[in-house]
Amino acid sequence: MIVIKGNNIPEGSILQVGISIGVFDGLHCGHRLILNKLVEVCKDLNCPSLVITMHPDPVKILSPEVSFTVLTPTPRKVAYLKEMGIDYCFILELDREILSLSALEFLEEFMLKKFSPRIVVVGEDFRFGRNQEGDVHFLHEMSLKFGFQVHVVPLYTLGGRKVSSSIIREYLAAGKIQEAKSLLGKAPEISGKVVPGEGRGKTLGYPTANLVPDFEFYIKTGVYAGRINLGSELRPALLYVGTAPTFGGKVLR
Repeated sequence: MIVIKGNNIPEGSILQVGISIGVFDGLHCGHRLILNKLVEVCKDLNCPSLVITMHPDPVKILSPEVSFTVLTPTPRKVAYLKEMGIDYCFILELDREILSLSALEFLEEFMLKKFSPRIVVVGEDFRFGRNQEGDVHFLHEMSLKFGFQVHVVPLYTLGGRKVSSSIIREYLAAGKIQEAKSLLGKAPEISGKVVPGEGRGKTLGYPTANLVPDFEFYIKTGVYAGRINLGSELRPALLYVGTAPTFGGKVLR
């Protein structure tokens, strides 16, 4: 997979592609339904698949004061997209100027001029542009004008409820890991840097590590069963999320 960074890529540098667009935070079951369909239709049309994803999440720009869990940091998201068979990933660096574009302006600037899509694959609830004014009906209208196809993927529901990144964040904040896992299609992941601790693990008789997450990750404090990735090996582990109040800790880690 080829990763494209930077918003000023030459117009028409990658032509006649199939496109899906979204933040795709978590790459949950609903996202995967859309992206698998993108790969499928691109094979049928014999054209490359391209995913336009955004960094940071629009919420981080529009509401910076809101505590916000990033389910999948960009490097991990890129790795997942590669595993799914996507040919190109365009990481769109968001700012307030881009978020203020109308749906038509965004479509012309970041899809039509740069990539000249053959088909656009989106979910049923897809919205884009200023005030989320663009939807699937708008895309269908524009497809007739500009000559591309649109494929709309039905909503993915579980237990009668639409699967969304917001619901997954709610589950994690409540400590409902199994519920979050069922929507993600995989166990939640935390990555970060191992930092020196107080050395208390040496007295416990088994190895410990103090991990500082490399992205904002809000999960209910507690002890969880998990696995730790040691290079090419996964091992069972206990994960503690909290401040270690027994030892006078104040920083969540």
